This record gives sequence, structure tokens and C-alpha cells, in this order.
Amino acid sequence: MRTIPHRELRNQSSKILDEVSKGGVVEVTNHGEVVAVIVPPKRSRYDLLVAAGHIHPGIEKNELWAAIPTIGLPEDSIVALDELRS
Repeated sequence: MRTIPHRELRNQSSKILDEVSKGGVVEVTNHGEVVAVIVPPKRSRYDLLVAAGHIHPGIEKNELWAAIPTIGLPEDSIVALDELRS
């Protein structure tokens, strides 16, 4: 854990936020007294892998079924299954 004055947070916020996003913890002081602690958000292993681009989130079930074209069968599905099985 690193302690910095609020002035450093103001002047180097992107550098400090990058450090925190990589798992660092930063205490911020004002007149020598700790007034804030910046910590990375709690994320699940899944969220971390998605954020890093190692995996891609799945699609919703409804989207998957909508992409499959439907066909009409001229006969009962039992008859069609029996034909496929033989």
C-alpha cells in the first residue's frame, strides 16, 4: 500500500488509477491525515478474464435461438424422428 498527498492524486490521477486497476491500493492524505483509500473494485474471476480479453461473454439464449432458421415439417415430429432413426 502506498500513501500519497492529495496533490499527487490531482496531478497524476491517470498514473495512480492505472496502478490501482492493476491491483494496487493507494491511501490519499490531506495535511498528513489519511482521508481516502483507493482500492480496485471487487471483481469475479470471470469479470477479470473478460476485461483482459481472454474470454468473451456468451450470447443470450434468446439471441442464439433467433439466429437459427425454422422450418415447417409436413408431418408429425414423431414420424420425422422415426425416419431419422431408421
